[in-house]
Amino acid sequence: MRRWPLCKAAGLLAALALPAVAQSPPRGPSAEALALALLQGYDGRALPQPERWPLVPRLRDALRRTDLGADVLTGERNAALTGIVVDAAEMLGNGRARIRASYRLEGNEGSVILDLDASEGQWLITDIRPSSGPSFRQMLRISR
Repeated sequence: MRRWPLCKAAGLLAALALPAVAQSPPRGPSAEALALALLQGYDGRALPQPERWPLVPRLRDALRRTDLGADVLTGERNAALTGIVVDAAEMLGNGRARIRASYRLEGNEGSVILDLDASEGQWLITDIRPSSGPSFRQMLRISR
């Protein structure tokens, strides 16, 4: 009879630990580090390469089928962002986060919102929404 309370307590502890495991941080860089790396990639020396970005599978598939013609942030293909400031991630629950960042492009201020998802065990981009112009999803012709 003594074992039953011990087994019951172990089961309760395991059940309480499951939500903590399910909500553990994703592998790899933090959401903020991912956003900073993406924006620092706009250095004016190399063309942005969205095919190398950590995208959710649906965006990656759409990118393979689409010729963007313009860049989601710069509208151009070879421009440098300066004065990059990345805010702390806003955790939205269910493994999702939103990052706001600001930057300067050729003397003009701009901003961007990155929507991220950690369901694959690492932060992946689900959308990039600049302060002006179409979002990445809109450019790829993906509806919500």
